[in-house]
Amino acid sequence: MKATLANHPIFTSFYLYDTSKKAYHVTVKAIEELWNLCLIDHGSVKSREMVQQLAVEYPFRDHATEPGPLFRALVVDVEETGSAAMVFYSK
Repeated sequence: MKATLANHPIFTSFYLYDTSKKAYHVTVKAIEELWNLCLIDHGSVKSREMVQQLAVEYPFRDHATEPGPLFRALVVDVEETGSAAMVFYSK
């Protein structure tokens, strides 16, 4: 996931405003602190259906709001399949 985000910095970008309220879209160099902010270990769920429910009812609606980063992802272990899933939220 980190490699994908590093190659697509628009996902982890920010909006900044100057004193006249003019907006600037800014990308930043990927560092570990940015990954920690964007990729969130959300523990485990029992089933794929629970992943779907997590996507429908994303628990952190304040994620991916201005100024940014404009992308956040919850990473969960799916017990029934022995795999991982990612639920992302972006602006």
